[in-house]
Amino acid sequence: MRSLKKHLAITLSTMSIIVILDQVTKILARIHLAPLPQGTEIPILGDLCVLTYAENRGAFLSMGNMLPDGLWAVVMTILPALFITGLLVYLIRTRTLSMTETIIFSGIVAGGIGNLIDRFAFGFVTDFINFGIGEIRTGILNIADIPITMGIIYLMVYYSIKDMKKKKTEISEAPADQ
Repeated sequence: MRSLKKHLAITLSTMSIIVILDQVTKILARIHLAPLPQGTEIPILGDLCVLTYAENRGAFLSMGNMLPDGLWAVVMTILPALFITGLLVYLIRTRTLSMTETIIFSGIVAGGIGNLIDRFAFGFVTDFINFGIGEIRTGILNIADIPITMGIIYLMVYYSIKDMKKKKTEISEAPADQ
């Protein structure tokens, strides 16, 4: 088990870096991309990364974008804030997490905080990055979305593999039928 001081240092530094990068890049997008004609795309590295400005009132791929205001407030701000708070409490109190798990959970929390800052400040999330090759593209996203998405994918794979290994160990250690 890692000391509380080291655990908090890893958690807070990871979260700080992600939230600061997210907010600085969103400010830059609002300053430099928002004034451009809607739909303007600025390719970087060919078409691997494209900068294009979008104000996303919804969540992933604009889901929830058309919710009535009262329901939107609950679904897009209150529920995510409660989830992020719960995940942060879990992250801080659970010092048995591996370094990787701590960083991944910290990234998910920080990404959620970054997007909540936008929702509370503007009523929408600033999105400005699109990844892909040719016609195969992501939705338009932001820096906060990357650790959320990658973290969830990583945790699903990690815990699936961990569970399979545990079951395999249990099977191999089970007494043989007599």
